[in-house]
Amino acid sequence: MTPHVRTWLGAALAVIFVALSGAARAAEAPLAPITIVVQPGDDQDRLGRLVDTLRRQGNPVQMGSAPAAAATPLTPARGLGDLWQAFLRGVARGAHAVPAIPELWRATDRAWREARNGGGPGGAAGLVVAVLGTGLAAAGVAHALLRRALPAPSIGPEHRFVDRLKASGAALGRDGAVLLAFAVASATSLPGWLPEDDVARAAAMSLVNAATAAGIGFAIIRFLVSPGAPERRLLPILHPVFHARALGAYAVLAAAIPAAAGFAAEIGAPREGVAGWHFAAGLALAAGKVWWALASRADIADLVRGGGAAGPVRAFAAGVAPGLIAALAVLLWCAGRLGLAMADGGWWGETAAATQVLALVLPITAAGIGALARDLAGGPNDGAERAATPIGVLGTMGVAATWLLGAFCLAHLWGVPVFGTRTQGVGAFARAVGGAATAIVAGWVGWRLLSAYFDGHTPKPFGTVPGAEDEGDDGVRSRFVTALPLLRSLALGLVAGTTGLVALSSLGFDIGPFLAGFGVVGLALSFGSQALVRDIVSGIFFMAEDAFRVGEYIDTGKLRGTVQKITLRSVQLRHQNGPVHTVPFGQIQATTNYSRDYATMKFVLRLDRAADIETARKTIKRVGQDLLADPEVGEDYLLPLKMQGVDDITETAVIVRCKFTAKPGRPTYLQRHALRRLYEALGAAGVPFASNAVTVRGGDASAAAAFPRMVEPPVRGSAALPLAAAAS
Repeated sequence: MTPHVRTWLGAALAVIFVALSGAARAAEAPLAPITIVVQPGDDQDRLGRLVDTLRRQGNPVQMGSAPAAAATPLTPARGLGDLWQAFLRGVARGAHAVPAIPELWRATDRAWREARNGGGPGGAAGLVVAVLGTGLAAAGVAHALLRRALPAPSIGPEHRFVDRLKASGAALGRDGAVLLAFAVASATSLPGWLPEDDVARAAAMSLVNAATAAGIGFAIIRFLVSPGAPERRLLPILHPVFHARALGAYAVLAAAIPAAAGFAAEIGAPREGVAGWHFAAGLALAAGKVWWALASRADIADLVRGGGAAGPVRAFAAGVAPGLIAALAVLLWCAGRLGLAMADGGWWGETAAATQVLALVLPITAAGIGALARDLAGGPNDGAERAATPIGVLGTMGVAATWLLGAFCLAHLWGVPVFGTRTQGVGAFARAVGGAATAIVAGWVGWRLLSAYFDGHTPKPFGTVPGAEDEGDDGVRSRFVTALPLLRSLALGLVAGTTGLVALSSLGFDIGPFLAGFGVVGLALSFGSQALVRDIVSGIFFMAEDAFRVGEYIDTGKLRGTVQKITLRSVQLRHQNGPVHTVPFGQIQATTNYSRDYATMKFVLRLDRAADIETARKTIKRVGQDLLADPEVGEDYLLPLKMQGVDDITETAVIVRCKFTAKPGRPTYLQRHALRRLYEALGAAGVPFASNAVTVRGGDASAAAAFPRMVEPPVRGSAALPLAAAAS
């Protein structure tokens, strides 16, 4: 046992010890009688059942009458203090009844000695075994027939949730049919094997009920955990065999406690012994649940996180989930103790049992709906993309509806005034907590839907590594996508703020001062941060005017680059050399957008003065047509490459101008590609390029040939080439 588990168990034992000590002190004082005021017109049968319940629980009861105007209805408790006192009385009575548990064994022994079925105790026990054997035989036959008639569905290699759900559902259906066969066969054979109404018949009925209840628990465990068939496991929990055994033991004990109590009541065992059995067995069951929750806290946390990295909310839920399970087990046990000391004790017991069922069913159902929606919305999409699909949105709404329905069921069980109040203190507290929980769940639904929508429509970041601009995706995003970060921040902030204010209002806080304080703080910030306000307002107008978008290349006058990110107050520009500039909107006076609609690229070619210009024109036109048909770059051209004409004539070259119009994504890459194709095509067509070679003529050819020299090219900015000077 780890130190953390020892610490938690020690704390739990200390709390139980304090409660028992207080209960003992409370039990030492004589109990004040409970006075029931009878009013004219009261239901006598109801009053009789109430008196019997109170006397069975050890409460002194006295009847009284009063004028109708002075009569007040009996209420179990009127505040938390009364609840605490009732809890102490319930613990005291349960603790004092524990020594009477051996009376149950003595009462059972006496009842077996008086068994009328089978001619005696031995024969009666054999008939009980015969009843159970009949049920087991019917269950075995049903299991064999179902396995042959309904084989298990196949599960694909990818183990999709839908396939696993079908396989587990088929197994659950077979288990349910087997349990039904056992229960029906046992119940129908019971009168034949045990015709007399004695202890043997009561024992057989109790065993059949306990076995059926435990079988239902095992079927649910197999449906969710499937320790022997990991390929159809629905709950991906670590160490499934350990958890299956622990939950199976819990199912057996939970089924045995009411069955044993019912058997004891049938044979007329002392009520004190039954109360002691309930107290001891319930305490052991609660301690087992606390131990399981704390010993399995790592597995439970991993299950809540989803087996991987999780957001802050889910990580927090994963951290507190084991403690909440342990605390819930303790609180439900305390509710059971309240049922022993209050007039409406049956209501407390039923409510605690229903709460335990809801606490188990709600998270499993919500997780199952979410997993089913994610699986149905799967395929090539994943993560946020799946959540943004219609099925993903429906799954989110289904999960939220499950939690809301559970919250309303709990509110109904524990007496929220909307449905009827049981206790004034508990009702007011439950009403406040229920309203706040509803607001939080509704806010969570809005947050999830908006997050899924924004995440689904936000594109993946385009490449920012060198050379990424030469890829097919130009990275330019739409106007809506560009404004998504601003819309996301505003929408999620509004949802969070509204949810917080509504939750505080439901808990009884006056939100008026909060609103006034926020207004004052906002006014102070607006005066103290004028530059920030100017940046935000300027950014809003830039977005409204659609001046630039994510992925476009712009020039702000001092800085230029590709728009990489837009925040509430600034824009980030990635320069072509790599640096990232962050420019506040308020400092941008004007922008030049080089990526809007189209880009026209113009460049010149230096041809030799002896080149055939018409041949060059036709060759350039043919290259332009070839580029349009090129599968790699053809779609990027809007107007083909062509020669505009002769731009200039120099001493050594004829300069012709060429141009093309293309999409604004990667015009420089298209120009480099076109120059390469032009160099190859013009060379093949016999159109020479201009040369910087200079021939110097002199009088003495032999002398000139004897002294070669290097002459720099006359065109400024051209590459320096070694030129041989020769005399002719």
